Amino acid sequence: MEATYCSTYGDILRCALYSLKCRREIWMRLAIIILIGAFSYRHQFAHLGWLSFPAAVLLETLIMTAIFGVVIHLLILWRLMKPVAQKRCTTRLSAEAFTDIYESKTKTLPWIAISEVRYNQGDIHVFQKGKDGKFVPRSAFNNRQQSLAFYEETVRLWNAAKDVRYLTPSQDSSVWPPAPQTGV
Repeated sequence: MEATYCSTYGDILRCALYSLKCRREIWMRLAIIILIGAFSYRHQFAHLGWLSFPAAVLLETLIMTAIFGVVIHLLILWRLMKPVAQKRCTTRLSAEAFTDIYESKTKTLPWIAISEVRYNQGDIHVFQKGKDGKFVPRSAFNNRQQSLAFYEETVRLWNAAKDVRYLTPSQDSSVWPPAPQTGV
């Protein structure tokens, strides 16, 4: 099964924000950065007394939000500046992997590397533990039923890969002792 699409600014922004919202480890890292920054700004708010630390946290949160917002928008604009042929993506589902195919490159994500698959209002998100996720925007489909069918097939293939309990060992004659053969 496959879907071919060219993401719009809205698709990329919506899916990037959803991915950020779902990543607890990113929020924990941001909280640590904000707290460290708040300790460095705290002395500037000493005249507020006990409110100096909350004021410093608020200021640092606003600064980090602004930085994050600018960086996300610049990355999206950078991606959209490419010619349409380079932005066009075909996402292919196979028994082995979730694959994004672009004009100049192919990104393959084996099912065993996937930690989570989510469906959000027509968008399909595939997450790896500790790495960037992939998405297929709702605009890749003609209607919600097609999107749901693609999601269900993604989940089915992912679950099938998780359920594999025994992999057949390779029968390499140069390896001693030879691997056990099944059904003999």
